[in-house]
Amino acid sequence: MKPFKLEVRQYKMIDYLRMSLQIAPVSILIIIFTGISLALVPTATALTTSYFVDTATQVFSGILQKNAMVAPLLACLGVFAFFWVFGWITDYAWTSFRLRVTKAYMPALLEKKARLSYSHIENAQTLDLIRQVAGGETGAGQNQYEPVNRITMGYGTIHTLGIAIVRIIGLLCVFFSYVWWSGLVVIVLSIPLFVISLNNGKSNYAARKNTQSEMRQAEYFNEVLTERKYTEERELFKYHDEMQKKWKQNLEKALSTEAVAQLKNFLRSNISMLSTSVIWFIIALALLPSVAEGVITLGVYIALIGSVVDIVQQMTGRLVHGAEVLAEHREYLKSLTEFMMLSETEDAICLPADEGIEIREIVFENVYFKYPGSEQYILEGLSFTINAGRRYAFVGANGAGKTTIIKLLTGLYTDYEGRILINDRELREHSQAELKALFAIVHQDFARYSISVYDNIALGNINALQNDRSDELVANAVKVTQLEQELNALPKGLKTKLGRIYSESHDLSGGQWQRVAIGRAIVRDASLVILDEPTAALDPIAESNLYTEFNHISRSKTSIFISHRLGSIKLSDHIFVLQQGRIVESGTHDELMKSGELYASMYDSQKEWYI
Repeated sequence: MKPFKLEVRQYKMIDYLRMSLQIAPVSILIIIFTGISLALVPTATALTTSYFVDTATQVFSGILQKNAMVAPLLACLGVFAFFWVFGWITDYAWTSFRLRVTKAYMPALLEKKARLSYSHIENAQTLDLIRQVAGGETGAGQNQYEPVNRITMGYGTIHTLGIAIVRIIGLLCVFFSYVWWSGLVVIVLSIPLFVISLNNGKSNYAARKNTQSEMRQAEYFNEVLTERKYTEERELFKYHDEMQKKWKQNLEKALSTEAVAQLKNFLRSNISMLSTSVIWFIIALALLPSVAEGVITLGVYIALIGSVVDIVQQMTGRLVHGAEVLAEHREYLKSLTEFMMLSETEDAICLPADEGIEIREIVFENVYFKYPGSEQYILEGLSFTINAGRRYAFVGANGAGKTTIIKLLTGLYTDYEGRILINDRELREHSQAELKALFAIVHQDFARYSISVYDNIALGNINALQNDRSDELVANAVKVTQLEQELNALPKGLKTKLGRIYSESHDLSGGQWQRVAIGRAIVRDASLVILDEPTAALDPIAESNLYTEFNHISRSKTSIFISHRLGSIKLSDHIFVLQQGRIVESGTHDELMKSGELYASMYDSQKEWYI
């Protein structure tokens, strides 16, 4: 079976059925078949009930022998057994369907997410869209399988509506087959109730929508008042009463809106229930003459009036609720359409090339860049050269453009003006596989994976990991980063799971995690190693020591250090000083200090940190 793929197109309600059939055809066909069969159970129940009552009446009247009751009893038991067996089959099919959707739909979403142009990840608007469609960091209580729920519930709602219609038609056929006009009466009397219930559903949906904002704000303030991470500031600033006031205001507003909606819903529901009783009473009275005249038997009469409530409830309950829920599912498909329309990076999910480019020279030539949607240039006419085997540093205040240079150099953004040359070849002419193999980066917010120590490091060279060639590389990275003693002391050594999600897992200190991240960069064996402020959370002296150590580790490679703290980059061969997207100074530490300009001023203002 081919892997499920999402297409770039407009998605409509029928796609819930189409995608479900594509992902789990057998399960869906079973669900449809058993659903229709179970929808006809009330019809079969009405018929067997009339058969049982009429037979019992004739047995008690002496017209039939007692053994005549065997057939209607078996018929009733057969309907019950059918309902039980098919109900079990349906539950199993739904479980199988959900499992298959999880296995197929989530990977398809994540593949699209991985192919997205990097600009969408840094755009707040599109990031909200991505999280809404594909799941992600959307706050406390977020269900990571929400996209799966959307597909299964989207199809489930359509299925429920279809089954309700089949059930109504089946029951109406009973009415029409015995007393044709009674079916028309049920339909005519139910239509006003259907309209009332539909308006009720719309009001409920609107009320829930109106209270969502207030509830989210109330939940946030409740988190501030209760979560451990806010404890110290709560005690220090004593803002508990003020935050509680804000929590109450939002909660009361949300609850009052919801209470009004619930009151209206209560009144409408009671009117609906009363109206259902009235309809039942009217049909019961209207059919009595037919019983007296012998047009229908007592058994048929009992079956028909028993079916009236079922029909009305299906029309005013399931149909209305289904129509209301469909509106929500339609909105998800609109978001899915927008998500699939987002631009992608060509070959974004390809593996790094097995053999990376050996850097001879990297040249930024009059480069201008501004982020999508912004009119302000971050880099303005930037030019510099990086030669193989040397250690470079970019320094400057926050917002000077240091990290932006790395984003351009690694190909995350390609819509710059000017030229970026790698070995005399424009960066945009290199494939994604070549660029991925070229760099090894340790970011400021480096990842801490809740997997084994070995895998945490080995992920740095995915090609070697997939080909079982990681052992030597990981062992070397552990040795170079001087983690041997700490890791050997762990319960299972390199096989120890890290983090806090497993009962047997072990967490590392901040410094140890940083060395693991550096180990990932080392196993990459890339031509250019980049440290993009990965030690921002460390104190200046610890940062300086780590940079000194990394200078030793990367001495045979071309390396770039990014920092706004200067004591850590003195050992660099060449330092570029950035200000407002331009290089305003460059040279060695000693040369820049002698010049007495910006770098010297910045360094003097920080030097007491390292004393």
